[in-house]
Amino acid sequence: MSKILSNPLFWVMTAVLLWLATITLIIARQN
Repeated sequence: MSKILSNPLFWVMTAVLLWLATITLIIARQN
């Protein structure tokens, strides 16, 4: 588990997923 947390790519993927989720929620609220 610690090996995954020390992987920069893991944090990049997490940030992208959180960003996409936020965009999806914003678009869903506008409709």
